[in-house]
Amino acid sequence: MTRKPTIIVFLTAMALMIFNICGCPVTDAQTLQWQEVVSAAKKEGKVVVSIPPGAELRKSLKDVFEKRYGIELELVTGRGAAVAKKIGDEFRAGLRLTDVHTGGSAPIIFGLTGMLEPVETQFYSS
Repeated sequence: MTRKPTIIVFLTAMALMIFNICGCPVTDAQTLQWQEVVSAAKKEGKVVVSIPPGAELRKSLKDVFEKRYGIELELVTGRGAAVAKKIGDEFRAGLRLTDVHTGGSAPIIFGLTGMLEPVETQFYSS
């Protein structure tokens, strides 16, 4: 089970927020491509993102993302080792339920090698 459209939406949304802050221009082609990605993600239904524990981060990220993009953001919180174990267990069961994993120390990240795609594979350009 692959959830690529929502991965792209989440990562692109984060990039667009940064572009808006720095005042970087966005082309018409990028806007059209973005609209296609959001449409595909809305059909899929949600983005599952693992984040470090913290009620403030969870609430603000979820509220802002859902309000802005109209796509449910399911946040999985926990310490790095617990989240890595969950992702690993899912992977071994043939499931890909987590779209984006954020945080974690090097041993945890290296333990997930081959289970998650590097973020760069999800970037697109005009």
